[in-house]
Amino acid sequence: MNFFKVLLSFFGFGTKPKINSQQAIPRDDYEYNELKKKKENQLDAILEKIAEKGIESLTRREKEFLDSQSN
Repeated sequence: MNFFKVLLSFFGFGTKPKINSQQAIPRDDYEYNELKKKKENQLDAILEKIAEKGIESLTRREKEFLDSQSN
């Protein structure tokens, strides 16, 4: 890697931001929108599972996620 690429990557340019769902505050709009979309998709999947199999079919993590999203 040449000096300029190292310098650009050091300041966060030219790299796609990594999405971490455990991160409290997104760095930018792109990351916020990706995180929001991921949570919406996960919520839709859980609600679909409830509709098909009932709430008793949820795992502990799914219940915790559902609870966190209801707040």
